[in-house]
Amino acid sequence: MNKPLQYWDRYNEKICEDQIYADWFIKWCYEKKIGKVFLDYFFSKKKFNILYGLYKTSKFSLKQIQKDIEDYSVDMDLFKKTPFKSYSDFFLREFNDGIRSFPEDETYMGAFGEGRVLAFNSIEEDHKYPVKGEYLTPELLLGNSQIAKEFIGGPIIIIRLCPIDYHHFHYPVSGKVLERYKLTGNYHSVNVLALKHKADIFVKNEREVSIIENENFGKMAYIEVGAMCVGKIIQKNPKNSTCTKGELKGHFEFGASTVILMGQKEKWTPSDDILNHSDKNIESYIKLGDEIAKLKD
Repeated sequence: MNKPLQYWDRYNEKICEDQIYADWFIKWCYEKKIGKVFLDYFFSKKKFNILYGLYKTSKFSLKQIQKDIEDYSVDMDLFKKTPFKSYSDFFLREFNDGIRSFPEDETYMGAFGEGRVLAFNSIEEDHKYPVKGEYLTPELLLGNSQIAKEFIGGPIIIIRLCPIDYHHFHYPVSGKVLERYKLTGNYHSVNVLALKHKADIFVKNEREVSIIENENFGKMAYIEVGAMCVGKIIQKNPKNSTCTKGELKGHFEFGASTVILMGQKEKWTPSDDILNHSDKNIESYIKLGDEIAKLKD
């Protein structure tokens, strides 16, 4: 029997067993021969993800909302009370004003998403969870060897957003937006179960990259990774040349997704508790805006 997946709950200071969304389907796709065939030729392709997205924006998807709220203990008091016309509306629910906040201290960075986090001061090839270190190199993630040079040997933070999580992503710092571009690719699941079977998902899935610069934290590569059943990555203000700490950057449409942040060597370091658990191959659960990194001493 497989060992249950675990994560570190920094708020209750304990290791918890993770509740995997639709784990039977992920296991079927990535562990069974017939599932792998359907995955390669249908589920990971754009057409399927667009069709599934259309279903999730229809009234026929409404019945799933209450079931997921109960099954995954979603605290709806945290979110704005707006009517849901489809599951997509529930998926894109927004926090009530004041529920989440970012550090005022400019030497600390706030979490740019709310979910499960892995972080390292630099990527080594022997890092194997949830993906092998060789698939987390700046060149492969960014798809541009020239831009990647800025981030070799630097820190990396990976925030996985499960389907039941808040699916908006925010800017961790204020600064300039130097460049934006897209990388086409597939739509594999970013579920840990999938990543264990297919280690190159983060560098093969569709991605959008923004290079931002902050006077304290230096240059950072901000990467949104599309995933299975995510029809689109939506940027709120794609033409803006500046950004503000905590500002909404965009959102994912239905599905599990990932946001990755890479920095320059020796500029900053992820928070100690996240680093310590990442070294043990354990993700940490973190809330939007809470301290996730700090400047190097």
